[in-house]
Amino acid sequence: MNVKKLLSAILTALLAMSPVVMALDLGDYPSFLFEDNNLDAYVVVGSAAAPADVVGAVDLAARLAGESYEEVGTGGDSVTVTGGESEDIPINKGMSATNYMDQVMDDEDLAGLLDSEVTFQSDSYNYREVLVFSSSQPSVHSSLTSSDDDYGEGVYLETSSGSIAYYWVFDEAINVSTATSSQPLRMEFLGKAIKITSVSSATTFTAYVGDTYSMNVGDSVEVEGKTVTLENVGSTGSVRLNIDGTLYTVSGTETHEGIEITIDDYFYADALAERGATIIMGKQASESYTDGDKYLKDDNICNNNPEDTDCWEWVVAGLTGNSATTVGSSGPSAGPYIGVKGVFTVNDDTDNPITAGGCYKFPNDYAEVCFDSLSVSEDAYMTLTLEYADSVDLSNAVGGKTAQNTMYLHTSEEEGLKLKSALSGLSADTRTTQVWLEVNTTDADWVNVYYRNSEGAKAYAGYVNTTASGGVNFAEIEYGDTKGTNMALDLAGDASGGADALNLTFDILGKTTTDLADNYDDLRVQLSHASSGAFDGLGATPSSEEANELQWCNGAGSGCVWKNIGTKDENHRSIYGIVIEDPKSHGASDEVVLRVPQEQVFAKIVVKGPSTTVTSSTSGTVKKVVPVTNAVAKLDTEVSLPVGKNLVLVGGPAVNRLTAQAMGLDYPTYGGSGLLPFSEGEGYIALYDSGLESGKYAVVVAGWAAGDTRNAASVLQQFGSFNSQLDGNVAVKVTSVSASGITAA
Repeated sequence: MNVKKLLSAILTALLAMSPVVMALDLGDYPSFLFEDNNLDAYVVVGSAAAPADVVGAVDLAARLAGESYEEVGTGGDSVTVTGGESEDIPINKGMSATNYMDQVMDDEDLAGLLDSEVTFQSDSYNYREVLVFSSSQPSVHSSLTSSDDDYGEGVYLETSSGSIAYYWVFDEAINVSTATSSQPLRMEFLGKAIKITSVSSATTFTAYVGDTYSMNVGDSVEVEGKTVTLENVGSTGSVRLNIDGTLYTVSGTETHEGIEITIDDYFYADALAERGATIIMGKQASESYTDGDKYLKDDNICNNNPEDTDCWEWVVAGLTGNSATTVGSSGPSAGPYIGVKGVFTVNDDTDNPITAGGCYKFPNDYAEVCFDSLSVSEDAYMTLTLEYADSVDLSNAVGGKTAQNTMYLHTSEEEGLKLKSALSGLSADTRTTQVWLEVNTTDADWVNVYYRNSEGAKAYAGYVNTTASGGVNFAEIEYGDTKGTNMALDLAGDASGGADALNLTFDILGKTTTDLADNYDDLRVQLSHASSGAFDGLGATPSSEEANELQWCNGAGSGCVWKNIGTKDENHRSIYGIVIEDPKSHGASDEVVLRVPQEQVFAKIVVKGPSTTVTSSTSGTVKKVVPVTNAVAKLDTEVSLPVGKNLVLVGGPAVNRLTAQAMGLDYPTYGGSGLLPFSEGEGYIALYDSGLESGKYAVVVAGWAAGDTRNAASVLQQFGSFNSQLDGNVAVKVTSVSASGITAA
């Protein structure tokens, strides 16, 4: 058999698809055999090897082939919502605005919301639970749309009082006012049982609101952190309760140890063990509520904290009539309904609005409105810089222009700018990374445009007549799906008409005009120059930040309402999602720095019912095969040290010269010498970090006989299955291919 040819053919073919990661002992094999996803090792078999040694080496190579990969991004976040509602909401939009989420959601939208029948005084009535949101709130905001500088570049979900609500509504006529303590209306309200026992007006009711416990004598329950035990039941309905060691006799409704207790029903028998009672207990057992009351009447103070039950109020109407509930596109409007609404306003940084990963929760955590994530990951932004650059050599484009004062545009991504073919020096749209603007010295109505061409040289693209009505679009951003009209660059003004008259505008348009219409969100930069003179910075005063040298458009209609942002000293985010880096600091250096997302940024808003599930993955990756194209199979006689590679040495010191050298033995050394660290019937795996070549590892895979070597190779091939046996050891003995057959050497 030609061992060399067989190894080269088999191992090279198998290793044409391999991978690995990094380690210090056998538990992390085979990481140290790879560098930058490329195999940095030889598999070496002794020239005197038995066929079983070769087969063992093939097994190892096959496993290495299955492990070779690099992590490659999948290109975006993903959210899977089951039994809930989710929508991508643009910044500056309400989640229930037209074309986005519904204002009213029921069981068809949210898993776990009830749509069922309730039996009331011997009749059945259809009812359902609904969540209702206003058309404008909750809404997604950034620092610019919210006018809260403390938001920085963050994105938040704001809300206002009355914008989030939950209701019980009836689909057929019912008169709730007939409820009594003996014939109550039982409701599962926000996941908690309540019994309406009386109605005193269309907007007021009384109900048992504590938890209901059906107890036999001797039973114990936990209520408000205390242990309550039913000791006895009297023949007239009074009960004997032990609350944390103190005995109380209770009838009707009483409060003890901070627990309100109502005896709802009882069963008396001669035998003590057969007695029982239905008891309602809680911080409140029975309570009357009127439209506008706090949900649990805790301290009746709401500090705009959605988690405080006093920031939720009852909404009650129509209880004395005999009708069904009228539910329109904005919620219930007539008939009987009982609900709660949030009365918190969260609209600035001090209110702690939720951002990605946060939720506004209904009482009892029954439902949630969540800001799951942003649609664009943090690493999917391109930096766009506009800065003043003096003494720029443009002579390669136009002779004699060796020290020109320019405005310099450049992107962190290759060819992030696209110059328009309308420029006089171009016959087609042209991609580039760098652009220079220069006031024309002959006619200051013109601005000359230069760019870095495909050869890396500066070239003349043409000129822009900046006096044209509405400005001139001379370039666009090209980055991912942010392209074309999403972010156009316009020049406007007349340098010959006075100082600082030229402006550069970043004209923004959304993914659709519904998401972000024209004449919103533009950014305008005032360029500094003398009348008919060259550029010398930004604003009216170069090298100094000024409020109006950078403006943001927050208006609509025929034109923008410009807001000065040039002296803001924190990052800000636009509606499109562009991050404007510290305008004050950059303005003082006569520059504007923007981080441009690869597409318009949306907030993934999820509304959850009681049974909704959400699974998320952020910036996912897949494993991409990294081929091994170099020869990896070697005979021991072909390797001359130092070789600059890690080594996997298959075969013992009797058949493999390098194995003997790694183990510090003469070649050949046989088992009968008494020098081997393993015995008859044993295989051996060991990691050596010295003895052959500094900075490289050697893995010895050997055995007393060829079959023992093959067993050791099989264990190493299945390193994942035997990780707990390999981990922490630099050498192990192998008697069988099993966990029990592997022991530390």
